[in-house]
Amino acid sequence: MFLRTLLLLLVRQTFQFKLFGCKQLRYLHRTIDVAAEIWNHAVALHRRYYRLFEKTLPKARLQAHLAKLRNGKMTHWKAVGSQSVQAITDRLYLGWEAFFRGDIKRPPTFRKRRKYHSFTLKQCGYRVLGHGRIRILGRNYRFNQSRAVAGIIKTVTVRRDALRDIHITFFV
Repeated sequence: MFLRTLLLLLVRQTFQFKLFGCKQLRYLHRTIDVAAEIWNHAVALHRRYYRLFEKTLPKARLQAHLAKLRNGKMTHWKAVGSQSVQAITDRLYLGWEAFFRGDIKRPPTFRKRRKYHSFTLKQCGYRVLGHGRIRILGRNYRFNQSRAVAGIIKTVTVRRDALRDIHITFFV
């Protein structure tokens, strides 16, 4: 019994649900578009730094620069939380590491806004309000909760599919 409980604690699960369509979804679409803009800016900075100095840009410097821009002239970037910006840079550096290892043939590239699909909330920016309700970045949304989310929620990913439907994924 103890071993089974321990295994359940070590197992990671994901639960994906679709948000109900409403006018407020436009805020999530805008947030995903801003995340795409941040991704493209980070890719441009990293490529420029690599071309000039022939080494990778330190992640801490990139994150500090993006935070400075968020608080300075790119105030519309505040639609994406600070931890989501960190998740974007983490994803970028995972791509560069895979490129240097030879797992992929091309380094991370620019993405069009319509082809950028998601942003991730690590610890804050979301709150589950009850069965089928969630608050994301200060706005309440309803989703079709077909089963209970078992476990402690670690991250929430908001994803847009090709039909522009919004799905949320809980990683527990």
